[in-house]
Amino acid sequence: MKSYSKNDLYDISELEIKRIWDYFYNNIESILKYKDLYNNMMSVFGKCPDYIQECAIENNFFSVPDIYYKASEDIGKKLSEIILCKNDYDIYDVLECLAMQGGKYAVSTFIELNKNNELKKNLSEYHFENIIHMYANIGGWDFDDFGNKIVLIYDNCVSIRKSEYKNNVLNFFNVIDNICPRCGNNMVNIVSVDCNNDMLKFLNLEGIITVSCCIDCVCYYEYYSKYNVDGTNKPIFDKELIDNAVTNSNDEGMINFLQDIRGYSDNNFFTLDSISSSVFYSSYDWEENSIGGFAHWVDDANYTKCPECGKTMKYLMQVNNDLILSGSLYICICSDCCITSVSYQQT
Repeated sequence: MKSYSKNDLYDISELEIKRIWDYFYNNIESILKYKDLYNNMMSVFGKCPDYIQECAIENNFFSVPDIYYKASEDIGKKLSEIILCKNDYDIYDVLECLAMQGGKYAVSTFIELNKNNELKKNLSEYHFENIIHMYANIGGWDFDDFGNKIVLIYDNCVSIRKSEYKNNVLNFFNVIDNICPRCGNNMVNIVSVDCNNDMLKFLNLEGIITVSCCIDCVCYYEYYSKYNVDGTNKPIFDKELIDNAVTNSNDEGMINFLQDIRGYSDNNFFTLDSISSSVFYSSYDWEENSIGGFAHWVDDANYTKCPECGKTMKYLMQVNNDLILSGSLYICICSDCCITSVSYQQT
């Protein structure tokens, strides 16, 4: 099987694309052997053809959950029955598959499972209370106490690329005057995004949204900001962060680090790709910078809770850069309360 990069797949013929899907259909477990190719296909096209999904369920193939993304309700019902009937399959894998399917049977099944304390303890004693929600999050959604499905991702993705010129759409890594109450150092505007840009209309957000955190302490704590549509914002500090202050504002290494950030933002510019991509475009590659779609979570998916309304926040974008060590920053948003969050995960 010939391998294709994501960029290659935009240029090959429909006949060749169908040939690849047909190969996976006739050899469903070969997806594991050609995982890079499969990931690139999903990155570009966003969903397996229906006949691949039917083949997967018929062959009890549950090792690659995103095969079932937005599969039919008939498939959702079959996955639900496997779980509820305690068929002899790895329930962990099937739960992920059902989460990716995300239909009405998925929601009702997850709500039912959430009432089963014995099952939750078997799945994870450490995350006992939230374990079913964590599995739902794998599919980019959650559910509330009333049985309503809450979508946690945007159904488009736009990749971010380096640019030779500065523009008003994206602005990364600007050191600001706000001081982190934990370490005493200057905070950083991780990104300012002009959501009025035509490529970002799918977000249904208005104005310029600026997201801030302490670039040092975000490795240990989540950071929140209240944003205004004019690009200004106000950091929100929770009690835990303040109570664990370890002031090191005179640390020479941190002073030099912030100076490096200032130099970086003055000489590095970014822009949006000219085409919108599938929800999976960045989900297999932690080095991608992107807005929308699925994140590539290094650890478990971490959709933060809004500090004002308590609702699960929607994933907005991921930011990766050598300046932030060897990890990723994940930005979520509550558009109802105009609040953003920043969290960090590292390989």
